[in-house]
Amino acid sequence: MANPIIHRELVGILRERRTFVALCLLSLAFAVMVAVRWPTEPRMALSGSRSIEVFRLFMLGLLGAVHLLLPVFPATSLVKERNRGTLGLLLNTPLGLWRIYTGKLLAVFGLAALMLSVSLPAAAACYALGGISLGAGLGGCYLVLLLTSLELCAVSLLVSSYSTTTDAAIRWAYGVILGL
Repeated sequence: MANPIIHRELVGILRERRTFVALCLLSLAFAVMVAVRWPTEPRMALSGSRSIEVFRLFMLGLLGAVHLLLPVFPATSLVKERNRGTLGLLLNTPLGLWRIYTGKLLAVFGLAALMLSVSLPAAAACYALGGISLGAGLGGCYLVLLLTSLELCAVSLLVSSYSTTTDAAIRWAYGVILGL
């Protein structure tokens, strides 16, 4: 049986206007980042140094965007439930604590995967420049980004379980992440 928390939480996150705006701005930022560093000379170096430069800038920008945007959603998840009075109802369902936690974690991780998938066209443009391997270069970076996203989601959700206000949850989540 599928976890109903995942669906409810992910649909709730995706219905928010700020999520849509953040994803659109993120996609635009990646496109601009690659376009600004795109080579202008008609000949490319065989070493691929320019493409590696564009790729590094793109991946660091993506890592920064994940660190800045992602922790807000899980950090406010349980606090919103508590403030609306629905956390008690959720805890009284036949779902166990671990299923509730994993449902919320996987829902926010789904948002992280959506954030990373928005960057795929820009990553494909970096790959098209040459000099970057598909498996070790691009695949390895996306694997690290996925694992980092999972860590950020788990830490922020843990902070959310101890916080009482959304402001405190966001501040503590960013503080803990900065400490890590």
